[in-house]
Amino acid sequence: MLVAGGTDLFVQRPESLQDAPLVFLSEQDLGRTWVRDGRRYLGAMLPMEDLCGVPPFADYLSCVASGPVRHRATVGGNLVNASPIGDFTIMLLALGAVLGIRGPAAAGIAALRELPLRDFYRGYKKLDLAEGEVVEWVAFAEPGDAGFHFEKVGRRRHLDIASVNAAVFLRLDGGRIQEARLAAGGVAPVPLLLARASEALRGCWIDPQALPQTLRRALGLAQEESVPISDVRGSASYKRRLLKHLLVAAFLRLQPREIPEETALALLDGPTAGGPA
Repeated sequence: MLVAGGTDLFVQRPESLQDAPLVFLSEQDLGRTWVRDGRRYLGAMLPMEDLCGVPPFADYLSCVASGPVRHRATVGGNLVNASPIGDFTIMLLALGAVLGIRGPAAAGIAALRELPLRDFYRGYKKLDLAEGEVVEWVAFAEPGDAGFHFEKVGRRRHLDIASVNAAVFLRLDGGRIQEARLAAGGVAPVPLLLARASEALRGCWIDPQALPQTLRRALGLAQEESVPISDVRGSASYKRRLLKHLLVAAFLRLQPREIPEETALALLDGPTAGGPA
């Protein structure tokens, strides 16, 4: 069995792993980050703590696990763990990340395929990963001057798994939204790219009249795309309300002139799909 940091694996399956033959990927040259052709690459064995110098993650690492766990946990292990509320996965979905997946060698050459992260998760804890394949890296276009923000809510501010988390990526051009990606965790069986909500924002003018109207529509589509369940972290209706609040909070941070506080409050007023206002 292949093992990266093991911070979740050894907790989830200690008995079955005690006598199992383990292959630790730390021996491979995958623990680094590099930039090539405008893309930021994160090796699968890069410790999460090493993201402290990589934008845009540096601003949000303090709310992801603890220092000791981040020193041991890895980028690849975090993604393959396939948690529907993994903070880092949600950030990468909003960044439009792709995976580099290495397959078994054929004729002495190991094939590498690229797969958008949004297509990696096929269901709860189910991955598009064939036997013998290994995630080598994850990559995304350097954000540059694009806007990015991540929000999460849990029972504690730190050292807790989110009830719901959300990330928003916006690239503006000529007064319009050229590119938008909204992602959320805790509202589906998989880490979820809110594709329809994201598409609704593309081409929107950035002004105090157009943006709130378009955002209201996008929030409605986000609710339609979400299928949260009630569990120990909250009821389904509570999670729907949280998602709406977190997305509005992100726009309040990213576009404060077009979405001032009074506009944000107005966007939150009204019915939420699947539950009361």
